Amino acid sequence: VGVLTLAERYSQQFRGTETNWRKLMIAPTGEHHQGLMDMASASSVVTDSSAASSSWGCGHRINNGSVNIAPDGTPLEPILVTAMKHGWAGGLVSTATITHATPAGFLAQSNKRDDEEGIAKQYLERGIQVYLGGGSRFFDPAHRADKQDLFMGFRNNGYAVVRSRDELLNQKGDKPLFGTFAESHMPYTVDHVNNPALLAGVPTLAEMTAAALSRLESAADHFILQVEGAKIDHAAHVNDAPGLVRDQIAFDDAIGVALRFQARNPDTLLIVTTDHGNSNPGLFGQGDAYGDSDKLFSKVGRMTRSYSAISGDWNANMSVPDLTSLIHGGTGIELSVKEVAMVLEAIRSHGPNPYTYQNAAIPTLASILANHTAVSWGGTSHTGDYVTLTAQ
Repeated sequence: VGVLTLAERYSQQFRGTETNWRKLMIAPTGEHHQGLMDMASASSVVTDSSAASSSWGCGHRINNGSVNIAPDGTPLEPILVTAMKHGWAGGLVSTATITHATPAGFLAQSNKRDDEEGIAKQYLERGIQVYLGGGSRFFDPAHRADKQDLFMGFRNNGYAVVRSRDELLNQKGDKPLFGTFAESHMPYTVDHVNNPALLAGVPTLAEMTAAALSRLESAADHFILQVEGAKIDHAAHVNDAPGLVRDQIAFDDAIGVALRFQARNPDTLLIVTTDHGNSNPGLFGQGDAYGDSDKLFSKVGRMTRSYSAISGDWNANMSVPDLTSLIHGGTGIELSVKEVAMVLEAIRSHGPNPYTYQNAAIPTLASILANHTAVSWGGTSHTGDYVTLTAQ
């Protein structure tokens, strides 16, 4: 819920309009349904992505770390496999590697969510109509352990294989569609839109969603498409406020594409939800009578780099002035010598692992910047909170 609130405030401040998600949630009664979902896995009250996605995919709680495998080892059929058996088309879209836990939960089966090379091979074998996202290395013979060329495999199976934004947007015809646009995960939106090379070469989530819907609409009378704004989760893990907010807005743009499709095809069911909470970000009161909160939060909207991108340019041997300049260049905020020294100490002491240490380098930067942005965090990992679901 904190993510939705931050995105709504950003949209009002910088776009002059409310988000599509808010429009869905406040639609007149009878036009939509809302609920709260308990996403606990079979092995923990706090789910990981593979168990959560698999619960959507197969209808059962499974252990963290598995993909559509029951706790007793029984394979469970995911929804896109079921759909194909009934003549439906299917698609997966994600800003993560397309073989990552959430898209995999709708199509694959694996004891290990991290076996993305194996999941990639299952994708080729199961052959739904659309795959769009990151993760080219899991299909590339130069990177795969078995040296198999899965790109050629998709081509041989009749797919149009695209590797850039231009190729995606200019792709014509009715072939099944396979596209990967990054070796690993796709870039954060705030970095994407402020980098001309990324802007030219990498499609947005909304563009991938539109391409997927267009292809699926012509493929069959019925289809299921899963669209994931994955970088929201990645940003939450490292307490990256500009990464989080701008990727939620990018996901909201994809909702807009889906709503426009639904307006033309009113028998379409649209479900908007998430697989778990993460790190509990929030917009907190600052200043006298909390009067500084709006002004401080606006700094997040003007940032031009994610905290993660900034961290890619720092190192343990940097001077305080150089690190001050680096942070200022990406955030527009000039930290004090004392504040920067704390970040530098975290860089030198804890390294880049945000999943273990709340005082790792990027979360340390985030906690210091919270004094300047009014955005604070509860942690660096998934939460056991119920999640929102809206359906129309």
